[in-house]
Amino acid sequence: MKSYLAIALVITAIYGASGRATEQCQRDKKFDIALLSVQWAPGVCTKPDNDNKFKPCKVKYEDEFTIHGMWPNYFDNSYPSNCCFEQYLNKGNLDSITSQLKKYWKSLYDNDSWGFWIHEWKKHGTCAKFSALKGQFNYFNTTLNLFKQMPIGDWLATAGIKPSNTGVALESVREAIRKGFKGRPQLACSGSTSGLPILTEIRFCFDPETLGPLDCPAETNSCRSKTGKVIIVPA
Repeated sequence: MKSYLAIALVITAIYGASGRATEQCQRDKKFDIALLSVQWAPGVCTKPDNDNKFKPCKVKYEDEFTIHGMWPNYFDNSYPSNCCFEQYLNKGNLDSITSQLKKYWKSLYDNDSWGFWIHEWKKHGTCAKFSALKGQFNYFNTTLNLFKQMPIGDWLATAGIKPSNTGVALESVREAIRKGFKGRPQLACSGSTSGLPILTEIRFCFDPETLGPLDCPAETNSCRSKTGKVIIVPA
């Protein structure tokens, strides 16, 4: 009798947990922004001064921007994460776009980017309930299409900004991107070299329903310096 009771309790616990996870998966929350984070590979892969915890890149890279992720966000810069533990990333869902993902959404730390995509899907993709991003294929394919429509390097070049080991005014970078994108971007830096912050990411904000450009909320001060300049490190 005790053994049957124990089994019943285990089954109840399993189905209860599954039910809670399913309920969590089915909740469609209202988010303010679809935030596309794009990384500057040479900046990410440059060791900042006095950083003993720096993780070196393991893949070849050029002067290029690549996708970091597409993140559902709120205007206060907070964001949900890991919204559905039951939705495992299925390789078959991405077969038709895998070659593009390897080119535009590649890991800088591993020659196999699959682990990177799994992480982005579990942490952010499961929360992307907007119609254009809902589901595994839509999440990755829509992000790819948005990214490919943004000639970020050309926007910077038009403003006379190019990769260099000398500094460039932070606000000049922001304004060049704003003019091209038609929305205010967020700029992110990680560490510094020669006393100037290293630009590592540019983040673009989209309306979650129309995918039109939005002004991003103000970012943290990771790119601030006394001179008002940042370094866009060349490869």
